[in-house]
Amino acid sequence: VVDDNQTNRTILVKMLESFGCLPEAVKSGAEAFQKLKRAAHEKRAYDLVLLDMQMPAMDGEVTLRAIKNNPEIKDVPVVILTSIGERGDAARLESLGCAGYLTKPVKQSQLFDTILTVLSQEKSQIKDKLIPIVTRHTIEEQKRRRAHILLAEDNPMNQKLVVILLKKAGYSVDAVEDGRMVIEVVKRKVYDLILMDVQMPEMNGFEATQAIRAREGEAKHTPIIAMTAHAMKGDRERCLQAGMDDYIAKPIEPQELFAAIEKWTKSQGKEKDLSPFTLHLTPQKSELALSEYIEPIDLESALRRVDGNTEFFREMLQEFLSYVPKQLEKLAEAIKTGDAKVVEREAHSLKGGAGNLGAKPIADLALQLGFLGRTGDFAGAKKIIGNLKTELKRLKEYFNQSSTDKIALKS
Repeated sequence: VVDDNQTNRTILVKMLESFGCLPEAVKSGAEAFQKLKRAAHEKRAYDLVLLDMQMPAMDGEVTLRAIKNNPEIKDVPVVILTSIGERGDAARLESLGCAGYLTKPVKQSQLFDTILTVLSQEKSQIKDKLIPIVTRHTIEEQKRRRAHILLAEDNPMNQKLVVILLKKAGYSVDAVEDGRMVIEVVKRKVYDLILMDVQMPEMNGFEATQAIRAREGEAKHTPIIAMTAHAMKGDRERCLQAGMDDYIAKPIEPQELFAAIEKWTKSQGKEKDLSPFTLHLTPQKSELALSEYIEPIDLESALRRVDGNTEFFREMLQEFLSYVPKQLEKLAEAIKTGDAKVVEREAHSLKGGAGNLGAKPIADLALQLGFLGRTGDFAGAKKIIGNLKTELKRLKEYFNQSSTDKIALKS
């Protein structure tokens, strides 16, 4: 890790350690150059360099040139991080041998994906052949290519339109006309997401979703997004009650469609991503890397709500962690006794507290629980409570491991 900013170095080191890596950090390009050469002489070459672009004296581009012009260390892959990205930077750095290029603030999951992709490319590199630079856009394209989507839509024109949109965006898609066909197809093939029309002949989207959920049980959960032309009050609740995860209205707006797909497929295929190599992962670290792939809290948005006062934010988070276990016990008891009003009230309170802290995974689960409380149908509530306990544990670990300096990377 090469960065003249102490806070940035600390954040990157913590991120890398959570992946199971063994990071070292220096504050200048000159120091990095000497450290790389010394490691090469001692036969313990580094696997990767994360290099800040904006540094005094010897900036990222100058350091990159020095590394690539030295025969002893030229093969180490370099990923450049910049707070001032300009058009043409990626192409110029690619021509110099840069393996990856990211703009700050860098998300943990984005860094994780970039490292995996860069090292995978290096492993399969053809000698003397220029490897395409890895950027945020190439990472997104790769994720789309890996996502397999099933579309259930009985209207031929609607089906054709959505299929064209999805394929043009890079997704792999299969299409069927009714709910019964959905059930048959998912028996034979695994999908990362299902786009489910609500009104279909033979078997409608609600019935098909309930059948899928019954078949999957506790071991698996395929994201299902409802598509309906009836944008009426209560539709969203009914979709969630049936076991669907999200809802988009017809006529389909492409941006809304892609946003929903990205939201529900971004955590898919984590195990597949880890297959090319181990990044020095021990079994314990491997589990941690998977669980932290999606961060339990959005610090950037949370800190904006408190004007960047990290001390006050930590106090709020600590208070939240102290009372939520009691809330979960109250919710579990209310579900057991069938007290819908208590479930709705406590879930709403939990969602509000989690939302203010940027703890989106908890807020989303609390929202689902609130809908169940509103309808009085507690099917699936026990599983949501279990997921809430898991997310609370992750949030506690995050709080215990972090410092007030653990905020989004800045220049």
